[in-house]
Amino acid sequence: MGNTQVCLDLLYSAHIGSGVDLRDEKNLDIQKRVLLSSIEICDLLGLNPLVLHYEFETKDLKIEEQFIELHIEVAEFASNHGVELCIENIEVERVDPVIRFLERTNTPNFERLKSESTMFSRAFCNAPLCSPARAAASTKD
Repeated sequence: MGNTQVCLDLLYSAHIGSGVDLRDEKNLDIQKRVLLSSIEICDLLGLNPLVLHYEFETKDLKIEEQFIELHIEVAEFASNHGVELCIENIEVERVDPVIRFLERTNTPNFERLKSESTMFSRAFCNAPLCSPARAAASTKD
């Protein structure tokens, strides 16, 4: 058999888990700076997209409004750096708040996410954690 070389252009993404929380009023400035710095790092290293977690929705309308406004600001910052943002939510019982979030963050960055996404409303996962779920999806196990 001949020697066949395969050249793959690998794409790398970045992931921020629940460690960045734009609802944390007490530490909001540092939370925002960490997220903005993460976007800058993605830009410098060519990591795209940057996946953010959507963890929960509070009953406090002021905090939720601030959360939306900050994500709109962050999405614009990310767009200026050529970084796409994705919202991850593997817990089906929390899908409605994520859809409302995407509807309210009406920015080109999140619009692209909405137009190219797939929602699985009746899907089951092998593990309720991000990494095992992603591994199963990519290996089909």
